[in-house]
Amino acid sequence: MKRRIFACLLALVLACAALSAVVFADDAGSVARIGENYYTTLDDAIAAATNEDENVIELLADCELTNGITLVNKSLTIRGVGTTKPTITLKERGIHASSELGNPSKRYLTFVNCALDILANDNPGKSGATANLIANTDLTFDNCNVTITNPEDISISAIYLYQESNLFIKNNSVVKISGFTGTRCSGI
Repeated sequence: MKRRIFACLLALVLACAALSAVVFADDAGSVARIGENYYTTLDDAIAAATNEDENVIELLADCELTNGITLVNKSLTIRGVGTTKPTITLKERGIHASSELGNPSKRYLTFVNCALDILANDNPGKSGATANLIANTDLTFDNCNVTITNPEDISISAIYLYQESNLFIKNNSVVKISGFTGTRCSGI
């Protein structure tokens, strides 16, 4: 009887170990996850998010984006996973979110439990060099650390809100904006 119990326990331990190996293999090297789907870049996860409301991307690790975050007619939540806040670094383009039909559906971009490091960049002819919300999108920082820096004193705004757009900073979020002191510059 003891041998059968021992054999069953051993089989259970081996099955758990095999299952753990499969789970870790799925998320190895992944930066983001939507449901059961893992992505090696945040760009891929954002592209995979549907145009429906309530898209949630779980941010699993720090990442850096050169093309920024662009949303058109899409609502999205990016939620940091773990005890430390994963950092999203935006170097060449920041955030550009818009809803072409106004905002009756309350389109939004929400960051939860993560950090954003946005470096202003002179990007001629393209908006979104920092954190621009163009046309009808709400931006929320929920338990986030956000730093937006303008090291070259470029004449732009750190966060630009236009038409039916709102900014919500809540639940211990800290937003630091610096270097926006030149002509036609503004923090928000």
